[in-house]
Formats: sequence, structure tokens, C-alpha cells
Amino acid sequence: MGQTLKRNRTTFQRCPKDGQHPFFRLPATLLKLDGYQLAIMVQILSNNDEWNLVQAEIRDRLGFPREKFRSAWKSLIDLGYIQVRRIQGGYDYTVYEDINSTSTVYGNCEGFTYTTGTTCKGGILTTINNNNNNSIEVTTTAGSTCQESRFDELLKLYPDEGRTKDGTTYPLKSNLDECRKAYIECLNSGEMTHDEIITALRVELNDKKMRGRSQYQKGLFKWLNLREFKQYKGMRIEPVDLGYGLNLE
Repeated sequence: MGQTLKRNRTTFQRCPKDGQHPFFRLPATLLKLDGYQLAIMVQILSNNDEWNLVQAEIRDRLGFPREKFRSAWKSLIDLGYIQVRRIQGGYDYTVYEDINSTSTVYGNCEGFTYTTGTTCKGGILTTINNNNNNSIEVTTTAGSTCQESRFDELLKLYPDEGRTKDGTTYPLKSNLDECRKAYIECLNSGEMTHDEIITALRVELNDKKMRGRSQYQKGLFKWLNLREFKQYKGMRIEPVDLGYGLNLE
């Protein structure tokens, strides 16, 4: 007997989307998340901008097993969708619909910096201060080596992705504009120089590789905000003694 070929047919009954039928758009990038991660993001993003995020409230809404929720919440932080900072009496959350894009509302261009050429080294640094469109001050400095080029060096050295215990990979480099801003703040703080931070990162990556703990690498933004590099300040990669007067660095 011949094989019967089944042909499916699907009809979508879409709901109205207007002022009388509120709705919100969901970025397609969120659909790459797993079910637990996506459910958390949908619960958060479905609220208006005046709503304050409380982790326990989201957990209670969803009713997920505690460990499943905790793991998904942590992974969203590692991926860069949720940024959290402890403040007096609570937490300061920033939630990103799309980790690959940034936007600003009613922002201004004060302190905006750009440079000619592909890098800041040897370029012309121009700073434009715009105060309510009333005046523009332009300052040009030739031959400057600015902090953006230092960030590019850090970005090139930092790993592209991390790996969980079960082998799942996750990106470490998201929200690059925020990462760049955070790194410039690190340099401006004077806690460590650029060269010291680069050396510290090399030591950290080597240390984790030697101990088999590379899967625990934090995302770049979190790594900068927590000043993880300070743990390795002043350290260097020790050469390996091969015997017979030979060293391998």
C-alpha cells in the first residue's frame, strides 16, 4: 500500500492591536532564549516603564521550581539582558530588550567624542558640547591616544563566549557601548592602568585555564563593573621550568 502524505493547514486568529487592545512588541532575538529565560523576559517586559522590578514577584507569577528560576535568572544576567546593582535599601535594575542594540530617550550629545581614522591612535580627537542647541564648542587635539583604542585592545583579548557545566555556551561580549563606558570609568578611577588591567586579564585567563575553570568566566560588562581584574593586580604569568636551564613562558 502507498504511504499517505498528510498536509497540515493552520489558521491564525489574530487579536486586535490598538489602543483598546493593548499589546507590546517582542524582539525576535528573545526567541533564541530557552523557555524559562523567555518566560521571565516576557513577564518583565510586559509591564510599563513606571513599574519596579522585584525578582520574587516574577518568580511567584511564573511558579517555576526555585532552582530552575534561579538558574534562568542568573543566565539572563550573564547574557546581559538584566543588569543589577545593589543600592541602599534595594537593587537598581536595567533591563535590555535587545542586548545587541542601545538607545536613549531625550538624550543630549554633550561630551560626544569621535576621531578620524580607524583607531584613536594618531587621530584627531574632537569634542562637541551641545547645551540645549544654544552653543557648540569644538576642541581639536592632534595625535591623541584615547581610551577607546585601549578598550579595543581589551575587547580583542577578552574571550568571546563562556561555557556552563553542561557544555552550553553563552556570549561574553554584549552591550558593547555600556562595556566601553564602564571601561573608561575604570581607567578614569585611577585604580589600575590600562597595561595593568591587560596583564591582569592575561593572568586570570591563564590561571583559569590551568585550573580547568574557564567555564566560570563572567560577561565583560559584569567583569568590568565588579572590577574582577583587581584580584590579579601585580601578578604575572610565571614561566614553566622545563629543566636543563629552559623556561617556557
